[in-house]
Amino acid sequence: MEREATVTRRKAAQAPTSEARGVKVGEKMPSEKAKDNKALAAICVACNKAVSTETMVSLLGRDNGKYQQFNVCLPCANGGWRPPGFEGIYTPRPI
Repeated sequence: MEREATVTRRKAAQAPTSEARGVKVGEKMPSEKAKDNKALAAICVACNKAVSTETMVSLLGRDNGKYQQFNVCLPCANGGWRPPGFEGIYTPRPI
């Protein structure tokens, strides 16, 4: 029993921290790099603007009776836009 606790403590001490993995806590994804990468951009279905995927949410709605994901930018989602058939709860996020 004591040996298991020692092994567990050793593993916890050896676990890499977020800084060791190259990610700083609270660091945001650089939007300037995302602008040039088309894989990181999408069209908001509410306002039809191309925006970075880091500033989007996917809301579940219904289209012709079938469930579908609708990609919406944060300003539209925070402003109250919801897809047809939306049944969930959306908590506004900081922009």
